[in-house]
Amino acid sequence: MYNILLACDLEYYNVWAINCAKSIQKFTPWVNIHIVIVNPEASYEKLPEVKYYEDHIDFPNEACKVPYYQAVRFLKCADIFTNNELVMSIDCDTLCTRPFTENEFHAIVSSIHVQRHQKNIRWMAGLVTYGSDSKFRNEFKEKLLSIPLENWQYGWDQDILNMLDDQYHYNRLNVGEWMSFGRGGGIFLTLKGDQKIAEGYLEIYKGILKNV
Repeated sequence: MYNILLACDLEYYNVWAINCAKSIQKFTPWVNIHIVIVNPEASYEKLPEVKYYEDHIDFPNEACKVPYYQAVRFLKCADIFTNNELVMSIDCDTLCTRPFTENEFHAIVSSIHVQRHQKNIRWMAGLVTYGSDSKFRNEFKEKLLSIPLENWQYGWDQDILNMLDDQYHYNRLNVGEWMSFGRGGGIFLTLKGDQKIAEGYLEIYKGILKNV
């Protein structure tokens, strides 16, 4: 009934997403986890009770790869969840830090919630819920595909996310409520940018991972 979606390439899966999935299973085993892996070129460990999807795509150029990796969760959300399922998508370099209840999860996934940048300058794609009908997820996909993949640039998913707020009027999630950056008390913790190579932030991440 309740779903969390992750999407990435194989390298990112092996380094980050598999740990994210394990942490969710540890604290909330009732959540259905779905993982999309883009162009896997080798075998990989599959976790029990996780639904895997492989996305095979020929990239027209190198420049569009990162934008596609950023946006693939939104493309596949529309493809996978076609029956108004309740779903949250999150960044793969995230860990679940503690349990949460089905009622808490239902309260956020039953309507559209998006995390707001701490400086209030934009919406952020790292945690998104899609509500109880398929309109938002389907329109997100349509807008992403409104230009050819070869023309995609870094942050194209963010551009669409910010544009659609005028129509869908997102419910705001402040940083630290459900998702913390680097440190903090959120249900999820994610590492942003250089935090993924900064020893201090990695120690916090590894400390949580020890309990998974």
